[in-house]
Amino acid sequence: MSRNLLVALALAVLSLAVAAPAQALLVTVNFTVTGAADDPVNDSVIANGSFSFDSSIFPVGGGDVINPATSGFNLTWDGTSWTDANTTTLLLTFNSSGGLTDLSLYGDPSAGLMLLNPSVDDFVFFGFSSPSFHYTREGVDLNYVGTITYSVTTGGAVPEPGALALFAPGLLALGLIRRRKS
Repeated sequence: MSRNLLVALALAVLSLAVAAPAQALLVTVNFTVTGAADDPVNDSVIANGSFSFDSSIFPVGGGDVINPATSGFNLTWDGTSWTDANTTTLLLTFNSSGGLTDLSLYGDPSAGLMLLNPSVDDFVFFGFSSPSFHYTREGVDLNYVGTITYSVTTGGAVPEPGALALFAPGLLALGLIRRRKS
């Protein structure tokens, strides 16, 4: 093998090694909420939902991320469809390994917290190890406390276009050197 071919091959392999660590993972939080026993409409009603975020938001060494970028929120509860448009993630807290240890998010179509206007449909999730699901119903001036459970899944790598952009010139150089030798 010629020296040029070895150099080109080394550059191609190096470009993959440099680009690979930049890949982020998609993290999905799945949850199940259950209505409060004192809610005459939603007593024991169960609903499932989820939302996602990119692992690149993990703070180095762990800690809080205030107003993190999350996406794909979905929950249908008490006749209201909750999406990214009418929910807000206030806080995600991570340990030093990137594990989710706490969260706080709410949904309120009137853009106010339920504590300020308890007679509209809204909800708040507090905590992760000791979770709490508080919600109100439109026209009812009460705050109900249901239950919530979570599970977190980590998906495949979020595609990193830069990896291919770095690898392509190495392959091109290999092809040109090979063609030149022929």
